[in-house]
Amino acid sequence: MTPTQVLVLLGVAVTVSAKRFDIAWAFLACYGALLVGRLLYLDQRWAVLLNQLSSGGLLLFTFFMITDPMTTPNDRRMRWLHGAMVAVLAFLWQFVWYRNGGPVWALFLLSPLVPLLDKLMPGPKHAWKPARVESTRPGVPCAPLSVMPTVPSTP
Repeated sequence: MTPTQVLVLLGVAVTVSAKRFDIAWAFLACYGALLVGRLLYLDQRWAVLLNQLSSGGLLLFTFFMITDPMTTPNDRRMRWLHGAMVAVLAFLWQFVWYRNGGPVWALFLLSPLVPLLDKLMPGPKHAWKPARVESTRPGVPCAPLSVMPTVPSTP
């Protein structure tokens, strides 16, 4: 397995567990469509597109940065819109204005719009579920490791 494939598999696992898989694919689909349009317009080889889409920075951004549940809209349709807006601005930043770090700057500049998108179409707010810890001995409650004594006590 190549490092790119490993990064994609880890990214899919994280976005599925955080229930933010949709924004990653909305961003990647819009950004990919813009790259295909640029490829056709410039009459480039398809290998250029494969190189651009398999960039480690782009994949890291797609699966780990744009999918943060606390900084994305709550409604699914607004997440799609947000992902598309980030993709368009990232494309413009990188291929029209010729600046580095297009996706990161696009996310940074468009993040203040998230509360407005949440106000336009409210959705259920993401809540992390606490890890469930069960005791290995029945009837004995579990204590977090932070309150467990480090030295065994003597009676």
